[in-house]
This record gives sequence, C-alpha cells and structure tokens, in this order.
Amino acid sequence: MLKYLFLFMLLSMSGHLVSQDLHPEITNYSYGGSQNWSIDIDESQIVSIANNSGLTRFDGQSWSLHPIPKKMIVRSVLCVGSRTYIGSYEEFGYWDKQENGELIYHSLSTKFPEKTPQQSEEFWQIIEHEGIIYFRSFGSIYKYDGTSIQLVVNSLDISSLAVLDSKLLYGSLSQGVFEVVGNQVRPYSHGTSLDELTNVNNIEVFDNQLFIYDQTRGAFLYDSKERIELSNSLEQMLEEDVLNKVEFIDDDRIAFGTIKNGVIIYSIASQNIETINRKSGLRNNTVLDLTAHNGNLWLALDNGVSRIAVDSAISFYTDDTGTLGTVYDIELLNGQLYLASNTGVYTFIDNQLTLLENSEGHCWGIHKSNSELFFGHNKGALILANGKLELIEGSYSGVYDYVPIPNSQDFLLSTYSGIGYLSIDNGSYEVTKLDGLDVPIDNIIFENEKLLWATDNFKNLFKIEFNTNNKTLESVVLMESKELAKEKMVDIVKIDDLPYFVIGGSWFTYSHGKSSFQPAEKFEGKLLIGQDDSSLWFMNEDRSSIVKIDRQSGEVTTLSNQEFFSKLVDGYSKVFAIDENRSSINLKDGFAIIHNDKSGINDYESIIIKEITASDKIIERSEPNDLILSYEEARSINFKIYSPGNYDHNFTYQLEGEMSQSDKIMDGSFMLRNLKSGNYILSIVDSGNDQIRKELSIEVMAPWYLSWWMKLGYLLLLIALLFLAGRYQKIKANKAHNKAQKELLQQAKQKLEAVEKENLIKEVESRQKELINRTATIVRKNEAIITLRNELRKLQESSPNKIRTDNILKRTGEQLDSKNDWHLFESKFNSLNEDFFNNLSRKFPKLTSKDQKLCAYIKIGLTSKEIAPLLGITKRSVELQRYRLRKKLNLDTDITFPEFLSQL
Repeated sequence: MLKYLFLFMLLSMSGHLVSQDLHPEITNYSYGGSQNWSIDIDESQIVSIANNSGLTRFDGQSWSLHPIPKKMIVRSVLCVGSRTYIGSYEEFGYWDKQENGELIYHSLSTKFPEKTPQQSEEFWQIIEHEGIIYFRSFGSIYKYDGTSIQLVVNSLDISSLAVLDSKLLYGSLSQGVFEVVGNQVRPYSHGTSLDELTNVNNIEVFDNQLFIYDQTRGAFLYDSKERIELSNSLEQMLEEDVLNKVEFIDDDRIAFGTIKNGVIIYSIASQNIETINRKSGLRNNTVLDLTAHNGNLWLALDNGVSRIAVDSAISFYTDDTGTLGTVYDIELLNGQLYLASNTGVYTFIDNQLTLLENSEGHCWGIHKSNSELFFGHNKGALILANGKLELIEGSYSGVYDYVPIPNSQDFLLSTYSGIGYLSIDNGSYEVTKLDGLDVPIDNIIFENEKLLWATDNFKNLFKIEFNTNNKTLESVVLMESKELAKEKMVDIVKIDDLPYFVIGGSWFTYSHGKSSFQPAEKFEGKLLIGQDDSSLWFMNEDRSSIVKIDRQSGEVTTLSNQEFFSKLVDGYSKVFAIDENRSSINLKDGFAIIHNDKSGINDYESIIIKEITASDKIIERSEPNDLILSYEEARSINFKIYSPGNYDHNFTYQLEGEMSQSDKIMDGSFMLRNLKSGNYILSIVDSGNDQIRKELSIEVMAPWYLSWWMKLGYLLLLIALLFLAGRYQKIKANKAHNKAQKELLQQAKQKLEAVEKENLIKEVESRQKELINRTATIVRKNEAIITLRNELRKLQESSPNKIRTDNILKRTGEQLDSKNDWHLFESKFNSLNEDFFNNLSRKFPKLTSKDQKLCAYIKIGLTSKEIAPLLGITKRSVELQRYRLRKKLNLDTDITFPEFLSQL
C-alpha cells in the first residue's frame, strides 16, 4: 500500500516542482528559418507552420518549404479543407493542394478594398467562421468570402480572435472583448459584464468554455456562463513567464505558451500544473504559437518546433544536471524510491535526489529481500543499513547482481572475480568466493538447484553444476565446443522458470538429451528489455516499437516512442511494476513511467503514398492500389510516403515479384531501380505497428521492343526470314548442285585431259622412241656401210673385179649421202618439235643446214659418236662442228647444248 501511495503522490501531487520533473515525450525539429510564428494541422494530418522562410510542412516523415512571393516572413497559418491560408506582410493568400499533391499559391492581395491593407500591416491570426475566413493584424480584421475581401474592424489594439456559440469575438488591448455582428462590433457579455476587462491579450474557446487573459486582471475561465476559479499558482506563473498563446487540449486541460518558460499545462479539475521547458527537453522556451491535435501538442517556437505527446503512454524523469547519470536499477522500499546509477545510489523523495552515504561509484543493481536492500556495487557487496550503504563482511570484489538460490535464503553473487556466495543467518551476512571460476561473471541463472548457467563480460557461456550442500562449484564447462556458442556472444535470461539463450540475436533453449541448442521461435525477432511479475517487455529488432506481453493472457500491447528507445540502457534494462497500470524502467539519464492502460498507438492506421516520380516526372495512378509503369519508368522510380498522425515512425518496404527488394525507408522516401517487366506487390509497413501497412500492385510493362505489336512484327519478320532462309537455302543448294556439276565436269575434263595428256605423252614418247629407233637404225646402217666401204677400200687394189668394187663403193657412198634418211628423220622430228627449225632459223639465220641437223641430233640426245655416221664424218669432225656451232650460238661454257636447245 505504501508503494502505491508513494508513486501516486509522485505522479499526482499538485504543485509546480512535481510536474517539471515528470514530462511526456518531447520531439524537437528544425527546418526552414529559425522562428516559427504560427502552426496548424490539416485534414491529412500534415503540420503547416508559418516560418521566417515561408510555409513549412511536415507529414511525420519529411519536411518541405514553400516560399511566398518576395520570400516574405509568414506570420499566420490556417488549414481549411484542401487550402492552407497564410498571412504575411501586406500579403494574404492560400496554398491549394492539387490532386497530385502539389501546392499552388494564390495571392489574394488584389482583392483587398481600396487603401487596404495599411502600410506595413502584417496578419497575425486567421480563423474560419461559418464558411468565411477572418484574418487580423494588430489594427484591423478582414473577412474573405471566397470572392472578395472586406474590412470588418478597424482598430489599433486587436490581440486575438475566437468563435464561441457561433459568435465571432475579438480581444482588445484597451477596451476588453467584442463581438462581431456582420460588419458591426459591440461589447461582448458572457452572461455577466466583462467591463472590468480592458487589457485582453488572449481569448481562447473550447466547446462552451471561454478563456480570457487580461494583462491587468489575470486569467478568467467561463463555463456555461459561470466563472471557474483558476489556481493562484497558475495566475502567478502566467504573469511571471509572460503568457503569449493559449490552446485547449481537451475539456480539462489548457496549454499556455509563454515567452520565458516554455509551455504550462493546467488541469481545470485537479488544478495540477505541469511545466515543460528547456529543462524538460524543449528546443526553446519562447512559444510563439501552439495547437493541440490527436494527443499531441505542437509548439511553434522562437527557435524551431517541438511536439509534446501529451497523451503518450510514457512520461519521463530526466536529470539534466548530469548528477544522476545512467540509471541501472530502480527499487521501492518503505515508500522511498531508490535509484542505482553509475554515479552512486540515490533516493528520490519529493522530486529531490539525495546521494546515499558510502554509495559513490558505479552501482549495477538493487535486490530486495525480506525488507532488505542489497546493492551490486563497484565497491563490492553492499547492504542498506541506517540510511547508508555498508560493505558486507567477506566481500572481495565488485558485484554485478544477486541471484537467489532455489530453496534457500542465500544468494549467489556475479562478481568481477568469479562467483561469490552470500550467506544469510539471522541478520548476519557474509560473502565467500567459490573456487573454480575466476573470470568476471556478469549474469547467472538457475535452471534448477543443481544446475546453473553463467556468462562472463565477454559473453562466453558456462554450464555449471552446483552443490548446494557443500556450497561448491562441482563442474564448470565453457561451452565453446558447441558450435552456436563458440564464436558468438551469448546472453542468458530466465522466463517462466525456463532458461533461454540469445546467441547472435537468435533465441534458443538447451536440450540436455540432445546436448544441443534448439531454436525458440516464440521470441524470435525480439529483444528482451525487462520483465516483471505480470509482463514481459520486448523491443523489436529494428528498435521501432516496444511490445508488452501479458504472462497469463498473452495479450500484446505495442508502444511506439522514439525518445524512450533512444534512452534505454542496452543490456541493463529493468522493468519495475508500480501497479497494474503503471511500470517504471531505468534510462540513460533518469527513468520513465509507463502507463500500461495507454497504447501509445495513434487512431490512424493508414499509409499514404503522396507522390511517385520517375525521372522527376510525377506518375499518375488511375487506381489508388494499382500502379502501371513503362519499362523506362521502372529503371528508377521514387516513392514518397507518410502515415497520417503517426509522426516520426519508422517504416520499411518489401517488394515481391519478378525480383525482390526490401529496406528501411528514410525520411519518407525510397527508390526502386531497374525493375524487370512483370507483376509485383509492394508492401509498406510501420515497423512499430504492422497493422499500419499499405500494399500496392505494380505492373511493369514490357519494353517497346517486347510489346505485342513488336512481337507481331518479330513474328512477321521471322516468317520473312524463314522464307528468305528457305529461298537462300534453295539458291544455295542450286549453286551447290551447279558447282558440283561443274566440279564433276571439271574433274571429267581434267581426267580426260589427263588421259589425253597421258596418251599424248605416250604418243610423243612412242614417236620419240620411234625417232630414236629410226635414227639408231640409220646409224647402224650407215656404220655398216662405212665399215663395208672401209673394207672395200682395203680390197680395192687387190680386187679381181676392181670395177665392180668401185661400183659398190660408189653405190654405198650414195647411200651415205642419201637424203631419204634425213627427210624421214626430219619428218619424225618435226612431228615432235613442230617449230624447232623455224625458231632456230629465226634466232640464228646464219646457221647452215649441217648446223641445223647437228642441233636436231643433239636435241634428241645423240652423242657425237652416234651423230658421226648420220653425217658421214668422223667423231672428231663432229666434235669440231659442235665447237663451231657453240661459237655461232654464242653459248657460255656453263650452258650445255641440250639445255639451250630445250628452250627452242
């Protein structure tokens, strides 16, 4: 009961100081110029901001800047339907959103009445009332009915506009509150006279509630014509911090934007006050405008923009002084909150941090047992006694944590030097070191009373058998032989009495029967950040959401809070249950209170594809969930997305089809490249809430050279090519046939010529042989005649018949001189050497008939001895004639007669 009472006081106590220390999530932005003068949110949940550089817009994922003519400062903004009205220096107009999402600016400055606006007039506020747009400067109120602009009020001290019960009101810095009726004005009375109000600088309305702030008389709140008293503390703060803007968050809470101290949130019912300023995390303390929308309070600041998640499921305590440091554990004892941090142990009472005596240094954890607090400290094992920390006897090393031994009141200690044993006996405490393990052990879990698992600082895993009776480590096994745990970091955790092993980011259990690690798909893809008696707390892999799982019902609650994610203490997150609706968790700079009855998820569960471009050209879609792209467009296509009302969420995309792609989406934009022709499904998912998704069917058309008409062309071309190929083959076959015929004829001709040549050669050889034979016959005949004549000459003187002998010599001489032999030889020779004598006579006309005969005999290869009988002379005479013939023919000595005569 004390536990609940203390935290109720912590969270609910009225007063200035309490609220300052616990604050909701704050997100800061900076875009465009530093000063932001006005802020509003349109029907698409896009934030529009009047900025020094123009109109800036934020859809939760990406920012855009839209300068106005002359790049003037924009002082006011109002979103109405598809239009965003802006007021500036002597300028009023609106941005109109086209169907493709593009904004087109329309200036209305030409529609002002003559001599308006006044010189140097600036428009600081715009509101809508009964379909008419009203906008004001400090000296005038105008209205725009869609056609023209009319001057409604001309004054010098207009401070603000508001609509209550269909009445248009404005505040005057010198005359109070007025009502505009048509083009007339009259003092406004809210059931009672407001004459006492003369210096009104703010009026604001919510339903039937009217807030008025008079700089002289203070704040007034009216509900159904009755005045509601505001706390004196609020009045004082509004005066000291200088009220600038007012906004109702709901029917109970009012947000006051101040010049000096950020924003003040006031509860009408409880009069609780919460101040959120730079100390809480705001970018700047000067609030120039603010608007509340769907659980968020947006602030236009003198330097930047801030979003306060006023209905967030998480609120924060942040020590901006750095004194506290990183908190590693939280515990509650006797109504006091204890924080273990890297600078020491603190109590947190009445929003004041107090360092416990002897606690300086790094404290890893707090363990409560039987109304005693034990601390795992850099100094060793410490216990809380008499308001300070004392070292337990026997403590030998720094301590990480205390682990209860099953069925025992004692503890095992994970220490800087192995495992220690804490004995508890009737209020007596003693630490001893267990032999067998000397490395720093940072985590221990019991599987049962005899088996425990431990990891060291390097995330090596040990399997240890523990003897509870002897208080000894019986067996210590380093699990490096197991392939999974050999080279990967191992974390161990116990959930519902079962040890789990997180190895390389994947979850496993250990099977003793198989002596191996078995996948545990139940928690796959999740990172355990803490657990309490009723719930398990996980973060998903990409750190975009927190999932709370009820141990009994299995009910899942999802939280999405970027500030919370960034402040978690990796590896040392511990959840502390306050009650069934609230839990706390340690952070890097304090702690957070999680309101379990708030989901933190926006009511909007849609994703908008606001623009698709290819080569800087916007792609139009005929259907919202279908997209048809040309092959050229699919080479590089850019998507811009946002989810209405879900600011700063993380998104991913996944493309399935002819090819697959997936990645995170940065700043609301991603690109697909080089898509093949075919069909795809594009899924865009909120990483923190997979119920928020968008699917788009994409068809990438075939390239022009694969279109149906090109395919028809290809078919016709193929037919033509086949026809031409057939024709070509036919022509080629005919050519081949003709070539074969020609080759056969050529071969036949060559064979015939070869036969004819062979026959001719044979005939020549035959004739030559015949010539040689005939010549040889003549040679033999002449030799015989010469022999006979020589013998007859020897017998001529002694012959009894001398006359007859002389006659025989005569007749044989005639035979030797007979021309018949030569003619016969010449005939046969010419048949073999047709032009021999003609060529010889032409080249050598001085040759005699004997010379020609000698040449003929030499040509057929007769020797001088064989030639002599044919010429009827001696061999020596033949040699002499040959010598003379060489002279006549001018033959060199190195050229023979046969070589020379063969050329003729």
